[in-house]
Amino acid sequence: IEENIAAARAEMIRSGVVADKANSDDDALITKAIKTFCQKEYLDDDMSERYEESWKYQLDNLRKSSGYMVENNEI
Repeated sequence: IEENIAAARAEMIRSGVVADKANSDDDALITKAIKTFCQKEYLDDDMSERYEESWKYQLDNLRKSSGYMVENNEI
């Protein structure tokens, strides 16, 4: 499970979420997204697809949200 948690965090950073946020254990939105990522990895095909869509939705919203997105001057 630790590999999947690390993968979720890395994917958030790769997608444009600020590293400090993606690596936070105290942020409810980050924690929820990581749980969703892990669930998509371990469930059967039908449920996995649903969690995949949820993961994509959460990731997209995080990377577009103020305080979570990498600003141009941070690149």
